[in-house]
Amino acid sequence: MKVKLANEHQNEDGTQISAWFQVPINYIEVRRVLKLDPIQPWYQVLAYELPFGIRQGTPIEYINKIAKRSGWDGKNQKLYHDLECRKSPVCD
Repeated sequence: MKVKLANEHQNEDGTQISAWFQVPINYIEVRRVLKLDPIQPWYQVLAYELPFGIRQGTPIEYINKIAKRSGWDGKNQKLYHDLECRKSPVCD
């Protein structure tokens, strides 16, 4: 399982730093590899290879928490849905 993350801020030459990270994702490594700004450490999800769906702004700690669960089943899907609903004013 892996996730491709990118620094939301572009470099001076207009390029964006991105990299694939294995789950569980180490946030310190993400900050180092993507050269995240210490004041505004914003990143986005570009792609993923996971047995569950995530959104562009899904926090790393949620991805790790869900992936840590043993065996992907309905309980895990409900947990993910509940976590996402906490962030969104509109939920299915």
